[in-house]
Amino acid sequence: MQRSDLGENIVVRIVAVLLLLALVVCGCRKYKEETSESQGRNTTAKTAKERYVEAKTPEEKEEARKEYVAFLAKRYAGTITAGKLETAASYEQVDKLRKEWNPVGFSPDDVKKILGQPSRETSNTLEYFFPIGSGGVGYIFTFRDDVITGVEVPDVE
Repeated sequence: MQRSDLGENIVVRIVAVLLLLALVVCGCRKYKEETSESQGRNTTAKTAKERYVEAKTPEEKEEARKEYVAFLAKRYAGTITAGKLETAASYEQVDKLRKEWNPVGFSPDDVKKILGQPSRETSNTLEYFFPIGSGGVGYIFTFRDDVITGVEVPDVE
């Protein structure tokens, strides 16, 4: 190998290493930004929930409830559609929401603001049905005096 070929080979390798290093640095920055953004959303959710849980007076509780419902409605907006085909993704979002939020004590209107219109509504229930495959999953919110008193999750076949 001649000296000029050897020199070009080294330059090519150095450039390749520098490009690889630049990609790694950019990737780390993007990961850091995505992680920070995700943590910010979790902090906001926790803060809204904490304000609701820690509210002392009825006025504080009502204001915190409105804020918490608005936050959840915004977070899940457009991701939940009950009663339509191919709603597996909607069901996954409801399942995620269920782990994050206990609707007992909230109003049926609060549930509708977050989940949208139910598949079926009676004088004391809101029913959301998510057809998946040949069956599906349902959520039945029972209420009395405009307050959610329980949630059932029956399998629907």
